[in-house]
Amino acid sequence: MNKISGVLFLLVAILVSSCDMIDRWKSTDLLVEALKKGKHEVTIQSSVDTIDLGRLTTFDWDTVYWFGGYINRGSADKELPHIDWRKGFHGSRHVDEDDYRFVFVKGNRAVNYVDVPDSLLSDIHLAKFYIDEEGNQQDYYYDGEGKLHSFTLTNWPKKESRFIILRTESGSYLHPVGGCRYHDCPGNSEKRKEELLHPSIPIKQ
Repeated sequence: MNKISGVLFLLVAILVSSCDMIDRWKSTDLLVEALKKGKHEVTIQSSVDTIDLGRLTTFDWDTVYWFGGYINRGSADKELPHIDWRKGFHGSRHVDEDDYRFVFVKGNRAVNYVDVPDSLLSDIHLAKFYIDEEGNQQDYYYDGEGKLHSFTLTNWPKKESRFIILRTESGSYLHPVGGCRYHDCPGNSEKRKEELLHPSIPIKQ
């Protein structure tokens, strides 16, 4: 009976893993095609299709995290230990240096990920920031134990994971529809630019 249970458990694990891979392939294809399409259009906010990660993924999630090249599971575990990152990384392997990775999380568990080559995307504009003691905006902070935190900024809840592709002289950027943290960004509305001049309480999650 134990052997049968063990075999059944193994078959279920293989089936779940296969479904995850199929979902990843489908979602990667959808996102890459959307990026290719947007990159070759006149990409100003009023004329480009919105890239909605919620609609371009075929699995359930509630928060997406973004990581650049060379980041691995150990780095994510160290800064955000409350999340089970196993399905967001292959063991100890890091994200390829030529890729960006979107790791999709449901509750406190990574459920899947999508890699995007940097040939399609120069970078992503973040929306969150911290305010230091001198009132300056920062993209990181040190906690009471002296640990550096920056990944807490690189996430979006599903309902806010909508972007446009913003083309500038320096490259193509994924820009949040709600605006980013860079005051002079041409993708920001005048309202957003005004908000950035008078930032509210720093976001710490």
